[in-house]
Formats: sequence, structure tokens, C-alpha cells
Amino acid sequence: MDIVTYPIIVEEFHDDGHYYVATSPNIKGMVTQGNTMLELAQNAQNAIAGWINAQHPYPSVQDPSNWQLAAHQQIMWIMVDMDAWRKTIAKNNTPQAMDDAVKTLINAVGEDNIRDATTDEELAKFIAEGED
Repeated sequence: MDIVTYPIIVEEFHDDGHYYVATSPNIKGMVTQGNTMLELAQNAQNAIAGWINAQHPYPSVQDPSNWQLAAHQQIMWIMVDMDAWRKTIAKNNTPQAMDDAVKTLINAVGEDNIRDATTDEELAKFIAEGED
């Protein structure tokens, strides 16, 4: 089994509704949020797995007792089963799943709106920039 556990810093916000945001000094760039603590924890599992999946070895776990937290911040430990995460990603990234996702998007916003939002030139530029 490939199980990792990382601490995250959780902040509660009330500026635009009520939600939680998580970051982790262990995983540079990892940020996620959720409307509840449970949703935040689930999103953090996915975010951590997504960030560390291609890293070998995984980032070292820092001791959060040395982290300087603001009054509205707290530490939460997140456990991720990397094997289960990879299976879920593989299952959800089949050609049929991707086709279904596109159809759902088109049904939700309308084909004309999608077509107007991204020209072929913009799409080609976006793809080319991603290849750098």
C-alpha cells in the first residue's frame, strides 16, 4: 500500500459566504477549498495526491509544531491512499468518461456558448503554451 499523510493549514473565511481554504508548506503550490471541513478534507486528499503523484520520492513531511499560525488557522492531518487515488483517476479518465464530461458541459451551457468562448486560434495558443 502506498499511503501518505501530510499536515495542512486550514483557514476559515466569511468574506464571500462561509468556506475553508487549505495550504501545505510541505507541498509548494497546493491550495484547495471546501464549503465544509469534510469537503475540504476530501478536496485536500485529491489536491495532495495530484501534486505529489509524479514526485519520487514524495516531499518530506514537516513537523507542523514549528509552523507559525494565525489565530484563525489550524492544522489538520490528511491521509491519502495513492493506489486508490490512481485507480480512481484511471477509471475516470477513459475516453468514454471524457466524452461524457464534454457532453455534460455542452448540455449545461450550450454548444454555441462553448464555441464562442474559445476560438481555434486561442485553443491552439493555449495548447502550445502548455507544451513548454
